[in-house]
Amino acid sequence: MRSWMKAVSSFSAIVGLTMIVSIAAPVEEGRKVQAAAGYTTPLPRMPSVAELKTPVSTRIDRMQAPPCSGFIPPAVDLSHLTGQSMPEGVRAKDLPSRWDWREHAGVTPVKNQGPCGACYAFAAIANVESRLAVDGAGIYDLSENNAKECNWERSGCGGGNYESLANLFSQKGLVLESCDPYVPDNVGCNDTCPYTKTLLDWRIISGYAVPDTEVLKAYIYEYGPVFTTLLIDETSGSFCRGFCEEFRDYDGSYTLFHTARASQMASHAVLLVGWDDNLRHEEGNGGWIFKNSWGTDWGDNGYGTIAYGSANIGMWSSFAYGWQGYDNNGYVMYYDEAGSSDNTSYKWGLCKFFPLVDGKAARVEFWTTASSVGVDVYIYDDFDVETTTLGNLLHSELNHSYEDAGYHSVVLDPPLPVTAGDDVIVVVSFTKGDVLIDAHGPSEIQRTYVSKSGSNGSWMDLGPWGDAGIRLRMTDLAAPPPTFTPTPTPTPLPDVVVLHQFEGGGHLGESVAGVGDVNRDGVPDLVAGAA
Repeated sequence: MRSWMKAVSSFSAIVGLTMIVSIAAPVEEGRKVQAAAGYTTPLPRMPSVAELKTPVSTRIDRMQAPPCSGFIPPAVDLSHLTGQSMPEGVRAKDLPSRWDWREHAGVTPVKNQGPCGACYAFAAIANVESRLAVDGAGIYDLSENNAKECNWERSGCGGGNYESLANLFSQKGLVLESCDPYVPDNVGCNDTCPYTKTLLDWRIISGYAVPDTEVLKAYIYEYGPVFTTLLIDETSGSFCRGFCEEFRDYDGSYTLFHTARASQMASHAVLLVGWDDNLRHEEGNGGWIFKNSWGTDWGDNGYGTIAYGSANIGMWSSFAYGWQGYDNNGYVMYYDEAGSSDNTSYKWGLCKFFPLVDGKAARVEFWTTASSVGVDVYIYDDFDVETTTLGNLLHSELNHSYEDAGYHSVVLDPPLPVTAGDDVIVVVSFTKGDVLIDAHGPSEIQRTYVSKSGSNGSWMDLGPWGDAGIRLRMTDLAAPPPTFTPTPTPTPLPDVVVLHQFEGGGHLGESVAGVGDVNRDGVPDLVAGAA
């Protein structure tokens, strides 16, 4: 049993040149992902106890650091997303030789992250602000502080990524800067601010890869400014050397160029706002126009230009796609508190939800890691946890497709009335990719399941390893939105320690309390992939 939103201990980490006060799990996760993908540039070492006792400002001056970076890759494997396919309906020959969203009312003012590894929050917030501007919703000043402090990892100045913030923005929402102003330090989450917008759809262009230049141009042209990352922390020890020093001191009078190995990890997040094929640099012509988060004294009033593909710019590109005004008469039900962190080899996912008040189910939402994926959604009234049998289909939404991986939302048309306490079973099938799970947050038995076929009797309880990344968004509530409380206690299962590797999928957790034969096929799942 657990709360819908379970707070975790605040932490911070060192990323690039960011100074920290404690060792954090995301840094270790980043190292594991790095090693698995064959990347050779390590995340910097943790500081010694003596260093931690030194005032942060003194340590930053001593190490000649820039105003800080702060990107850590997400845990889920996205190495297959290489950004080589044009977005639907856009042709390279139709793209102009120059495009700048500053000239088309598509950017908001430059901000300054200061001595805090929060570039990920600034670039993500800048992307959402630009999405709102491009969509004609006006100019918003949204809170980076709320983003860095209130995400599930409480990553703060220790570094993070857009995936963790897309998780926050979809579960809760975004708040205004005026309510939660920026502090360049780890200050804890202010959860008293009203939300103004909610993220419904977030798209990923690339993971560990620099996209094709024309493809990245097309996404910027079609969808607005794009969150991206680049390598700046090519350091010697903890000192800023080489390109790091050049980037730190950049005055905007020329176009940056730096050759980086494909195996080197991006470390800083910025916002791509356009390009110019005629920009001159030391190796030729053509470059990106980007918005940094180091204040207007850096570069050209806070902006810079860099050669196409230089410093691995383009890795981990993504953007906000769909949003809604915050629904004061709604809430979202979910079990994946930490968002998506692990792949499976299963294409069918199921979540059993218990509405807290009467209302209407308006949307089914989920994570995907594949491009060009087809999705079918089903809602049932009954699910027998003993026989894993579904019954009484209430609603279906079929033949939806998404050209990009990310976080998506399917509208239920019409919305489905539901009753408080009467469980609702949501089933999602994917034609490509896998059901994604949260293997980092707390998990529950008899709440989320996976299957290879979706047939009755084939469902396997995910509880021992994590929770499926499937959600149900409610609206038109008969009472005020509830405060999240623990779900009804499921039938307890025997305490058996199980280590499980999904057949063909990623590792789904450490030793956990569960059952040895989860899918009831007579074979302990410790030694056989569950089907």
